[in-house]
Amino acid sequence: LSPSRLKPKPKLSTLNPLHRILEMSKIQNLIENQNFSYLQPYFYEHETALRCELGTGETDTVWMQNARKRALAVFRILFPEGNADAVIFNEWQYDGDPEEDFSGILKTYRHKIIRNLPVPDWNTALHRNRIICYADDKLFPCEKIIQNLLLEDFGVPNHEESFVSFCNECILSVYDDRGCDIFFADSGKFREFYPLLEPFFLDYDRNLMQERLDKFS
Repeated sequence: LSPSRLKPKPKLSTLNPLHRILEMSKIQNLIENQNFSYLQPYFYEHETALRCELGTGETDTVWMQNARKRALAVFRILFPEGNADAVIFNEWQYDGDPEEDFSGILKTYRHKIIRNLPVPDWNTALHRNRIICYADDKLFPCEKIIQNLLLEDFGVPNHEESFVSFCNECILSVYDDRGCDIFFADSGKFREFYPLLEPFFLDYDRNLMQERLDKFS
């Protein structure tokens, strides 16, 4: 994560109504809550979640080209300004020490660490913390992060980052070149973005997503 500078963030007294809404975002409250676990499979763990297919095509080259194109298209639907409000990822600790050194990232961004989250049975870590990095007046290298996530199965390192939108009340998680999940903290936003994301839906889960839409309509 390396930032670019934007205009300074206004003081609280000068915030317009939209910014005040963002301060009370449901999704921000969730990611800062220790009771919100947020682990894969995101789509099956949350009723207000959608699943999109990314990689398509007969050859590896076409597959990856389409995966990148579709991932960026989904990102731009959810983040039309081109930047996330926050990026979240897990810090796994084995034998009392973190698996990775995030000191550089933590020096770059205003952040919060949600400690001692539940560790799933499939992981041997002793502890799991969620690191939340806030954009504030900086740009996240979103396209680079997405590219690294798409190349997960090719050994390209990443932190399994997820992108958070306070305004659209959602988390976008690209798990690899096959697909991504979008979790909404608000059923109204789920309904709003359903038709916009529908062209990208994974056919296998399409019926389940329709059932969820019917439930919240």
